[in-house]
Amino acid sequence: MKNFVLTLFLLILSSCSDDRLSGDPSQSLIDGHWETDCYAEGEQWKRSSYLFSYAEVVTRKDQYYSDECQTALYDANYSGRYELAVTWTPYVHRMEIWVEQSQLELFDASLLGKSSLCGVDSWQLGTPVDGASLHGENCLLKFSSNFYYQSLFSIKENFISAALDFGPVQSEGGGDEIDAPDFEEIAVQQRFSRVF
Repeated sequence: MKNFVLTLFLLILSSCSDDRLSGDPSQSLIDGHWETDCYAEGEQWKRSSYLFSYAEVVTRKDQYYSDECQTALYDANYSGRYELAVTWTPYVHRMEIWVEQSQLELFDASLLGKSSLCGVDSWQLGTPVDGASLHGENCLLKFSSNFYYQSLFSIKENFISAALDFGPVQSEGGGDEIDAPDFEEIAVQQRFSRVF
């Protein structure tokens, strides 16, 4: 009888496990597609997304629009590796991202104006251009390749919230400590919903 009860308990326990927490090293708690709502940023509209996979690969896409996320202007894409670590607070994780490649893809010819954009005189609309070849003050790509980014993420109820804006680490004192933010105060551009 003891063996039967123990076996039944183990079967129930295994059926309740979440694959994302199973200890499978090829999968992470946040693997999947995460996306913000559409929001205004200056005179443009923006939607950002992350695609996490294989417990180490990450792609960030910032999509810019001329209206409420209906008419695409351009996409800025960043890809690389990430590492997620549990911190001292439940649901809060420290994330480090190493961006290895960036791309800029234009969809609207009006962005080209009369001068070169990002040091390029001729653009093929809808064709991504490697960020390593782009330069200039009027470039729409915020960052080129090979930068390091870190933040604290709250991961809870199919939402992730980032403590800091996306971008290279700007450490003033040489340290890499981040104070835990009030995640209830996080703006819409830093709150991502799980898409799948």
